[in-house]
Amino acid sequence: MRGGLSATVWWLAVILAALSLPVLAQSPGGSQESASQAKNAQGASRTKQVDKQTGKQNSKKTDSSKIPEPLTEYMGRRIAQTMHFQGAPWLIRKTREREENASRMRQELRLKPGMVVCDLGCGNGYHTLPMARMVGSTGRVFAVDIQPQMLYMLRQNLEAQG
Repeated sequence: MRGGLSATVWWLAVILAALSLPVLAQSPGGSQESASQAKNAQGASRTKQVDKQTGKQNSKKTDSSKIPEPLTEYMGRRIAQTMHFQGAPWLIRKTREREENASRMRQELRLKPGMVVCDLGCGNGYHTLPMARMVGSTGRVFAVDIQPQMLYMLRQNLEAQG
């Protein structure tokens, strides 16, 4: 596969597939847990392994409580908490440019007219809309967010800004 639109579409498909995995993994009852999920949540579960010497399958207990806690820091910086759509107005606050120098970040992307880019985790479009201006009418910005409410707000912001 060569670069350009086909590569972009391929990556977008990969991203969307990855984002849909948690949805596909849910049981038909929504948030109801299956029996095996409930058992795993309680601690120990059984896994089948093949003994290399005898070739027989052995059941081995594994302890899911050994799963490490999620990181709260990386390279000396605190990892940001997830953003709920009800906090979306904070994303477009007037002080954000001064605090984060977001225009410099977008400048470093070196976006040019006609480019195709993806704003993954776009939220309500704080970066999406300036990126769309940078790639112009011949370019495309794919805005992807796991929360439909954020995408709705992005559409409202897009319509408000023309």
